[in-house]
Amino acid sequence: MIYVDKDGNWFHKGAPLVHRGLIGFFYQLLDTDPQGCYIIRLQNQICWLEVEDTPFVPDYEAGKYVLPLNHKTYPISAIRDES
Repeated sequence: MIYVDKDGNWFHKGAPLVHRGLIGFFYQLLDTDPQGCYIIRLQNQICWLEVEDTPFVPDYEAGKYVLPLNHKTYPISAIRDES
C-alpha cells in the first residue's frame, strides 16, 4: 500500500519514497476509481493509494500558486484543464 500524507509526502510500507523521478512517474499514472478513490494505474495493474488529504499539495511561490512535480514547479494555470 502506498500512503500520501497531508503534506504530500509519499510512503510505501511506512518507508518514505524519496526518488522524485519515481514519484513524478506515479503522478503521471494517478487516477481515480469509480468510487473516487485514488489509484495508480499501469496497464492492467492497479495500486490503491491511501491519501490523508490530497496527493497534490500546492505551494505559493513568487506571487502565484504552483505544483511541485518531479523537481520542477508548474503554475497551476499551466496544469489546469482549460477545456
